[in-house]
Order: sequence, then C-alpha cells, then structure tokens
Amino acid sequence: MKKYQNFLKRLGMNEVEIQVYLTLLEHPHILVTEIAKKTNLHRPMVYKVLKSLEDEWFVEKSQSEKRYFYHTTGPEELRNKLIELDQMADRIIPELTEIHQRNHESPILSIREGIEGIQSIHQDLVNLLPKNGIYYRYSSSRREFADRSLYVSDNYHEKQKSKELERYVITSEDRKPYREWNPYREVVSIPKWFDAFDDNITKLIYGNRVSIIDYDTQVAWTIESERFARYEEKIFKLLFKSLKNME
Repeated sequence: MKKYQNFLKRLGMNEVEIQVYLTLLEHPHILVTEIAKKTNLHRPMVYKVLKSLEDEWFVEKSQSEKRYFYHTTGPEELRNKLIELDQMADRIIPELTEIHQRNHESPILSIREGIEGIQSIHQDLVNLLPKNGIYYRYSSSRREFADRSLYVSDNYHEKQKSKELERYVITSEDRKPYREWNPYREVVSIPKWFDAFDDNITKLIYGNRVSIIDYDTQVAWTIESERFARYEEKIFKLLFKSLKNME
C-alpha cells in the first residue's frame, strides 16, 4: 500500500485525497456517508476531496434515486496524467532553463554517484533537449549492451525516439561496427593506431551542460554553463569532422 501512496503523492494528491481515492478503489460505488465512515473523515471534508478528485478525472459519480454514488475512474487515467505532466515539462523546462541561464553566469558543478546518479544524467538529457534537439557524445566504452542498459531509465529510449533527437558520436574503432544504422545518429571512430579508446568513460554535450561519466567508479560530473558547453561543442565538431575525413 505504501508504494501506491508514494506514487499518488508524486501525481500531486495530498494525503487525504490519497486516502479517499484508495478507499474508492477498494469499495466502488459507495455513498459519501460510507466514505466518511471508512476514512474517519467528516462529510464536509469528504465532499471537498471528492470535488478535487473529480476535477482531475480521478473520481466519477453516478446517480440513483436522487443519491450520488462515487467510484474511481480506470487507473489508466493516472497514466494520462503522467503524459500530461510530461508534455507540460517539455514546454516549461526549456523556458525555465533560459531564465536559469540568464541568471547563473558562473558554471555550476554537480556530482552524482551510482547507477541512479548516472541514470539521472541520461534522463536530464532527454528531458532538457527540445524535439529534434542535438547532442554530442564521446564514448570510450568497454561495456556490452546489457551493461549499458543499466544506466538509463525505462523510458529513456522511448523518449529519445519520440523527440527524434540527433546525436553525433565519437567512439572506438572496435565499438563502431556494433552500432546499428540509425537515421538520427552519425558515428566516427578513433583509429587504433592512435589509441584503443577504451577508458570506459563517456562525455555528453547537450543544451548548456557537459557531463562526464566514469563507469568504472560509477561517478559522474556535470558542468552547467552555456559558455563551457559551446566551447566543448566546437572542439567536438572539429575532431568529428577530422575523423570523418580520415575514414
């Protein structure tokens, strides 16, 4: 039950709303008096909470003989709420980022650790970039696909695909053949005669951020700075173009 409460709280429900929602989920089509009895809430409070849940389409009511019976809508409505919030985030986050950039000229350094910390960087990338956005990646990986999948959230690839994000990748000569063709990805490699390029480190350049991920220690650093990101982007493009001309 605790996991349901935590999930509903993240959707914006307060504790009383969660109590009423879960009660209706287990006991559908009941009267306000019954809800009040099962939740130990006063009827005026129950009416107030039901109105709030109705406005968000979490609860519906039906009428029979001048009496109203309440029940939850299908749990799929919860997913619709998440989709709505996700779409809102796509509109609002770029605006907030622009305001943030205007008021934070000094670079901001953050450190994240563990699998969840690295996952949060990849999630930040797909959340921050707009549709058809572009990012750049150095990938000196020794990891197999199964290992790499640990470091991204469940919806990472789905969101990357839905936004049609373009990416340019510099990787090792050994890793390049394993990359399937993708219309949104272009890959060049560091030649073997120069270096094996297998340090197990990734650098991501996206939006106003530069993130460096060390998979051996599971520690990552992110520098948030428009100037720094553009500086790194110029170096990446120069190297990418040179490597492409060599192939």
